[in-house]
Amino acid sequence: MNKQQSSRLFIAVPVSQRVTNTLSDWVQGHQQKLPFRKWTHPADYHITLQFLGETSPPVINKLIETLQHVTFEPFSLSLGQIGVFGQKASPRILWASVVDSTQALKELQRQIVKRTELVGFETEKREFRAHLTLARDYRGDRSFQLSDISDQPDASSWEVNHFTVMKSNVKSTPMYEVVHTFHV
Repeated sequence: MNKQQSSRLFIAVPVSQRVTNTLSDWVQGHQQKLPFRKWTHPADYHITLQFLGETSPPVINKLIETLQHVTFEPFSLSLGQIGVFGQKASPRILWASVVDSTQALKELQRQIVKRTELVGFETEKREFRAHLTLARDYRGDRSFQLSDISDQPDASSWEVNHFTVMKSNVKSTPMYEVVHTFHV
């Protein structure tokens, strides 16, 4: 009997090509000055709404079914400031914030979490903090200083009119693959 393989999943809001280009240009101008171990591939830029983890095919089908009931009006987001997670001197994550319709984004995230609970997924204990991961694991010889970043990415905006279930392919570049897209 052939065992069905599970997939490592999360739910995300993708960004537009214009925002991808803006972030990619900003990163190219800063990679040499900011020694992080791993930089996010431009095709992988997204806002994670909920991490799901290893998920079997039958549960994926139930998940897609229940997420069909999430409803929202399209809204706009814009790139905000650069920030970090982790110790300020040696951060784990370098990220870009989002601004504008953040309440609409939080409501979308809340609906998704509510729906995924119906399928048996647990809600994260951490507060939702919308961001786009740019790099991971600072490896510099001196302490990281956010103030060393004198410029921010352009405030590119995009319309959010869909969200996706994504699959992580850890050994691939880009690393994320769309499993299913939900449009307004």
